[in-house]
Amino acid sequence: MGGFTSVEWNAIARNAEKAGDRVSAQAARQAAKTAQGGSTAGGGAVQPANIITTLGKKALVAALRYAGPKLPKPMRPYAHKLANVIEEVSEFQEGALITAFQQVRVPYDVAATAAKWCVVFLGF
Repeated sequence: MGGFTSVEWNAIARNAEKAGDRVSAQAARQAAKTAQGGSTAGGGAVQPANIITTLGKKALVAALRYAGPKLPKPMRPYAHKLANVIEEVSEFQEGALITAFQQVRVPYDVAATAAKWCVVFLGF
């Protein structure tokens, strides 16, 4: 998920915990399991798409808030704004994300880079 290793996801989880963000820490830990080849579903059960999307969205927000230098360089100054937008949007298509990012004054080139990164991150 997102090209991060399980070690990097665990570091993101620790950063989230330090900041008191339990939801992001939990999402990052789940992403670490996925990066190790583990399942996020309990007992081999198949997770509905909306649950996986929700976990992916939470992991994406955690990455934007706590990955720091692991993020693409142009996105770093806007990472918290991008995370706030991701929490609010329900459509994960590049065009919709670019528009949402620009509404919070993220420059177009950064908005386009971030939108593409988010879509790839979530695997859509």
